[in-house]
Amino acid sequence: MMRRSLLPLLVAATLALGGAPHACADPLPPLLQQSLKTLNQLRGFSAKFVQTITYSNGDSNRYSGTIAVKRPGRFRWHYTTPYAQSYVSDGKVIWHYEPDLMQAVRMHDLGGVDPVAMQLLDGRIHAGDVRLLREEPATSNSSERRGSIRAFTVRIRNRITLTLALDGNNGNLVAITHADALGNTNQIVLSAFEATVPAETRFHFTPPKGVEIIIEGEQ
Repeated sequence: MMRRSLLPLLVAATLALGGAPHACADPLPPLLQQSLKTLNQLRGFSAKFVQTITYSNGDSNRYSGTIAVKRPGRFRWHYTTPYAQSYVSDGKVIWHYEPDLMQAVRMHDLGGVDPVAMQLLDGRIHAGDVRLLREEPATSNSSERRGSIRAFTVRIRNRITLTLALDGNNGNLVAITHADALGNTNQIVLSAFEATVPAETRFHFTPPKGVEIIIEGEQ
């Protein structure tokens, strides 16, 4: 049986695209504006990530791996722990592959699995979409960098609240944190960020021989 999909949990909410930007009453801090502008202008990048999901009862799950992004719409999230799985999109379909289960799911409807984290990293969130709620002390899994990190809690398109941790020296995005109404939190911490456009081949997936292929929506 396929395990629960992690893709919507990259930050467990989606945003409708194409709406009018939210009119911000106050300008965003320069560092936050710089970070969003950088993401808007990047053609692609790669990084390592650690994702920690903490539940309201104190339990938590920790995942890690690598991410590659190439605009428009291409991405590869590869989880290495606690078990291997990959999400690969060529901008048209998403493949979810779990090698130990020998299963691959092909998803045609990207609208339902387009988490705000992916939209942010893909440069589709602009300064006009963001309203600053507060600046607050940051937390980071990288203790040697903690002194240079600034965190901003923001409202995006007036739909979802996130906390964005930024490197105070260069504005690079360090972490994205989302807390839901039930008290669960989901944090993605990025490291080893490389602003080099990944090769196109990283965003294509062909199921290996013998793998069970599931087409989403088919009975």
